[in-house]
Amino acid sequence: MNSVQAVDRSHIPTRPLITAYFQYRVDDFEDRIDCFEERDTLPDEDMRVAIAKARSELKQLKKERDAELARLKEEEQVILDEHSSVNMAVIIDALEN
Repeated sequence: MNSVQAVDRSHIPTRPLITAYFQYRVDDFEDRIDCFEERDTLPDEDMRVAIAKARSELKQLKKERDAELARLKEEEQVILDEHSSVNMAVIIDALEN
């Protein structure tokens, strides 16, 4: 008789953890941009380059977040399909015996 083993998924980061991580980083960039914009209003302070760089990095971070969440969604779908295959294997094995 074949045995079905549970698959260890503890190494797979969960969506809430990834979302929280990226949200923390996005908030940090937005706070930095706000500070740069505030400093830019002061005399003898030209923060245009710093603001542009921070906005560019924020845009890149959001792309990275979206790609990571899409990858995770695809991985979750594979795991869901995997459960169906395992269940089907158990049923077939039970019918053969």
